[in-house]
Amino acid sequence: MSKDKEKTNIIGETEETLRTRVQSWGFSAFHGSQIFNWVYRKYSKSFEEMTDLPKNLREKLEKQFFIGYPRVIQTIEAKKKDAKKYSFLLEKNTAIESVVLSGDGERTSFCISSQAGCAVKCLYCATGRMGFIRNLTSGEIVGQVLTLMENHGKPSSVLFMGMGEPLFNFESVVSALRLLSGIGIGVRRLSSRHAGLQHGSTTSPGQTSIQGLRYPSAPQLRKRDGRSSPLQKATLCKILKMLLYSTEKILEKE
Repeated sequence: MSKDKEKTNIIGETEETLRTRVQSWGFSAFHGSQIFNWVYRKYSKSFEEMTDLPKNLREKLEKQFFIGYPRVIQTIEAKKKDAKKYSFLLEKNTAIESVVLSGDGERTSFCISSQAGCAVKCLYCATGRMGFIRNLTSGEIVGQVLTLMENHGKPSSVLFMGMGEPLFNFESVVSALRLLSGIGIGVRRLSSRHAGLQHGSTTSPGQTSIQGLRYPSAPQLRKRDGRSSPLQKATLCKILKMLLYSTEKILEKE
């Protein structure tokens, strides 16, 4: 994925922000909804493809935005064909991974990343051994899902179980959840799983909640090779309070 430094990735923009933007340019807000449909439902790779938009609007989009899909650099499929791993390259040569899991019947789950690397450093986790590299933007998170949907169709569920600790990239994860809900992936099909948070986290418990969003956690991590994670010391009560910090506004428009 490459970009002009003067442009913004349109993946990550909501329907509301697109409607507001095109109105500020003197076009009908309806065109913002059309753009949203092209980007998130038709997997458009260029603004020239958006043939139901006025030509001068397409030219304006080309100057202001780019369509920044993550670049697939490798795919590995399990022998039983029940799992397929995608390796993506993002900006700043950042590499992340997503996995498509195929269950019984037509059930498909996407396991996506919220960070490159991870600061939690669970002793049994390969990502933790990498250390933290950077947070992903909401566009980079959603871009994973769009790429997988284009190749595998609409998933039965989306799991934040890839690289990173989602609660340490809270704002981008919530923005991504809002977008995924907006393109038809029901909130009950979204799961965010966590190792747990230690005392002293900067998140503020109890501020808001997401109805229907599942937040399972691992409040106690088993010892491996006689060693234990520092997160073992966190109490279940503290972790649950941290997990309550989300956003109730994600479903305001539903």
